[in-house]
Amino acid sequence: MDDTAFSYNIDYVRTFTFDKRLEMYLKKTSGRELPTVVYPELYRKRFYEAMERYFTVVPDKWSGLGVDF
Repeated sequence: MDDTAFSYNIDYVRTFTFDKRLEMYLKKTSGRELPTVVYPELYRKRFYEAMERYFTVVPDKWSGLGVDF
């Protein structure tokens, strides 16, 4: 049996249109809630940071860690 685990991420991506820009601006200026829709560059940064928090890198025989054991 293979001990491989798979994880799939499903994310709905759509064009950053005027209505999304307006939504971001209104939420940002209201101060009550963080914008859920952000510029693509900020979205990419936020996504990668979240993936680093949610998934831990585990050393394996190919990473070079534990070779001397």
